[in-house]
Amino acid sequence: MHHRRNHTADMEQQPPSETLVLATEFDDADDTSSYSATSDAEVADEQQAPPPVPPGPEPAPGPDAPTAEEAERAAVRRWKDEPLHAGDTWCLVQAAWYRRYAEGREVGAVDNAALVAADPRFPGEVLTRKGILEGADYELVHENGWNLIISRYGGGPAIPRKAVKVPSFYSSANSCQVELREITVSVVKSSAMTQPVYAHFSKIETAGNVKKALCKLLNTDEQKVRLWDYFHKNCLKLLIDSSTLESLQILDDQDLLLEEKKDDGTWPGHSSTSPMPSWGSYSNPPPEAPGLVGLQNLGNTCFMNSALQCLSNTAVLTNYFLSNKWREELNRDNPIGAKGELAEEYAALIEKLWHGDNNVVAPREFKWKIERFATQFSGYQQHDSQELMAFLLDGLHEDLNRVKKKPYVIVPDFAGGDDAATAAAAAEAWRCHLLRDSSFIVDNFYGQLKSTVVCPTCNKVSVTFDPYVFLSVPLPQSTTRTIYVIFHFREPMRTPMRYAVRVGIDSTVHDIKRTLSTFTAIPAENVLLFDVFGSRMFRHLANVDGVDTILDTDVLRAYEIIPEDRGDMVHMIVLQLKEERYSGWSGSYAPQWSPFGIPHVISVSRNATYNELCWAVLRQLKYYVDAEELHRWLTGDHSVTRSAGEQSDDSESDESTQDMQCEGYARDEAVTTTTTVTDAQEAPQEQEMESRTSSPTAGEEGSLDSDDTSDDQTQPMTPMTSPRDAEAAAEATSPDQEAERRALRPQRPPPMPPTEDTQLLAAIHSMFRLAQVDAQGHPLRMPVARLNPEDGDTRLMLPDDLAVGVFWHELPLTRIYVPIKEKAVETHESAMTAQREAEASRRDTHESVTLQSCIESFTATERLTANNPWYCSVCKTHQQATKKFDLWSIPPILIFHLKRFNYKNKCAFTTSHLGHYTCYYMLLGVCSCYTATEC
Repeated sequence: MHHRRNHTADMEQQPPSETLVLATEFDDADDTSSYSATSDAEVADEQQAPPPVPPGPEPAPGPDAPTAEEAERAAVRRWKDEPLHAGDTWCLVQAAWYRRYAEGREVGAVDNAALVAADPRFPGEVLTRKGILEGADYELVHENGWNLIISRYGGGPAIPRKAVKVPSFYSSANSCQVELREITVSVVKSSAMTQPVYAHFSKIETAGNVKKALCKLLNTDEQKVRLWDYFHKNCLKLLIDSSTLESLQILDDQDLLLEEKKDDGTWPGHSSTSPMPSWGSYSNPPPEAPGLVGLQNLGNTCFMNSALQCLSNTAVLTNYFLSNKWREELNRDNPIGAKGELAEEYAALIEKLWHGDNNVVAPREFKWKIERFATQFSGYQQHDSQELMAFLLDGLHEDLNRVKKKPYVIVPDFAGGDDAATAAAAAEAWRCHLLRDSSFIVDNFYGQLKSTVVCPTCNKVSVTFDPYVFLSVPLPQSTTRTIYVIFHFREPMRTPMRYAVRVGIDSTVHDIKRTLSTFTAIPAENVLLFDVFGSRMFRHLANVDGVDTILDTDVLRAYEIIPEDRGDMVHMIVLQLKEERYSGWSGSYAPQWSPFGIPHVISVSRNATYNELCWAVLRQLKYYVDAEELHRWLTGDHSVTRSAGEQSDDSESDESTQDMQCEGYARDEAVTTTTTVTDAQEAPQEQEMESRTSSPTAGEEGSLDSDDTSDDQTQPMTPMTSPRDAEAAAEATSPDQEAERRALRPQRPPPMPPTEDTQLLAAIHSMFRLAQVDAQGHPLRMPVARLNPEDGDTRLMLPDDLAVGVFWHELPLTRIYVPIKEKAVETHESAMTAQREAEASRRDTHESVTLQSCIESFTATERLTANNPWYCSVCKTHQQATKKFDLWSIPPILIFHLKRFNYKNKCAFTTSHLGHYTCYYMLLGVCSCYTATEC
């Protein structure tokens, strides 16, 4: 039943009854019709339901009286906290928007677009998207509260939904819930099997009202038709008029059949009560052997079918249900059970699988029963097979629990002892468990685990014995991980280096930096690590982040920076953008700025000027440009000397080009500024640096091709030194020598840039412009740093999380930038060694994983993490204690759960490479060995 009321502030017209919408799809027309019908059950509920309590009185005006907005917000909260009553209307509000609203923060118009989904079968209707969760995706607000919100903020769309009464399976009273999505059905008439009619109804609607609505829409005599459950084009059962769609187990997106009488008043081809009409029906052949029966996939239900097949082929359990012994132990009074319904439905399914006449069974009734008691399995999404089996075994246990009234039991503490004391403690723990839980499932599927925890400070020992039904064992995995990192040095002319860092699986990003420090002789605090996606900074990896948050496919780039304790520094992210044009609908070209190239990080002074930032960017990018073309551009030659096609041809020869020599502007030698290069931040002569003029003296050293951040001042890069020679000289030094050179380098402040040279600055401004962007390269609407070339010498106050976009102009980008240099990365010996080891591991197909090795991993001693400490009653604090599991007792039927995946941040990670493995299948109580290989 679809509700068409427009619950907005200016509700113009409201029909007196609920509206049912049915979309028809015929071969010769695309028609949409509507039919208005009212549920008798809902009318009764609305008449019996008490009216909602209105908001409390507004406080009297005074000096501390709330504002109108605060009073309105309080009223919305009071309405939101009202209990559900059948017939009330509740509206969905986007969760993030409502949280900001409830906290009193600034919000715009309501935006519920993410909560709705278009369906071509119901054009123009507001249907909620499948899979949305309350609290995470949406919040429910009473209709009166929604009216207050929408009248002030506007927006939408409005998503009104009714509260309906549904049967409660844990009490005799009915419960209320808001029905987000109604049941969608496809209906066909027996005389028009290829012309479906789509409709959606409330799950509390009766089959009689559904039939009446369909007959009125299709202009059919209600007395001459009857309605069938036409699941998978099979007439399964005749729908009783007085039963609701929920009780008839009608699923979402399934088929119904309107069967029409023949002219002689009889039903086509069968008696008036035949459950299987002649059309659209078929019979499966009998099974070749008892139990050799398949389970029909009801839509992503393979997780359920696989668990059912495992349990069905467990002889002890199946024989128990086929012998009807379970009826003698059925417990309908267990308050935490399913009143025996789950056990009855499972027994019925086992009867069909082992004593039925078909080799395929559709477990519709069983799935429907599971959904009633475990709503997490509702719908047709993928689920975990082990979770389904765990719920089923626990539900069967509670339905068959021999304990009618569970006593309160206290298990005594045990601090360890000899074998006799340990055995006595285990027996006492098991006795206490049986006082509350005793069933056929416990007798055959439950074992006992011994858990030993030792405090590392006071050596207190705590031993517990816990029951288990699943033995969740990890697949053996390496205790280390190899992570590849591309390191960008502060010296722009040094080629980036690719390292392989091997760290423990429980390590942090700080451990990665410390390992990099041993390779590069650069202190770990001078390194920033980023996860780079394409030409954007996807995320910054903080020191405390675990390596388990890093995927094997992530591209990590490390950047050498200047520590903040050497000055008021800002580590500026630099993203390059170029203008691309796309053809629009009208044939025009719409420009769009797209990131390209490699992102960079530059350390700059917090009060740098725009011109100084331009110098810093130009210096950082000089490895990726054509030195000769850059020289021509800066000296005023803006003619088109290279085409885009020539750029790649010249790039290879550019590899050996001498370092940038801008001899045409001798006074521009000092382009490395105190804001970008950092030796100035390390120099003690701050007063001298402040007193320097903006242009250097003729005797000062430094140019665009010289590297003032180079730590080897004793061997300066001369105009005849190529970048490759400089890199070779740097690589020839050992890490110890590198660290020694850094400690002994001269503390001389570099000269200031020639900011008074307007001609040179104009040439740089004609190459690109700078603007503040986010880490994805999108310009900010309200930037904190106002980057304006017209105020190029004005001191700025740069924020800490600064990201700057370099918006290249087309002509200088084509002439100067060399894209092929982006691929220039040298490979360190650590990376080459790791690659050789990985290739050897892939070639080794004889490595096996046994169940014994999985058990050994499970029972190994481990130290608890800082996020999961243990409270020591002696130390009176939480401790990272050691913990060890032991298998104290094993049940007759032992179920192993192999944990191959870990879940972090909603992502799944494989914990080991599962190539060739051998394990023992013990679910059936019989140890049989089998081998499998990875697909």
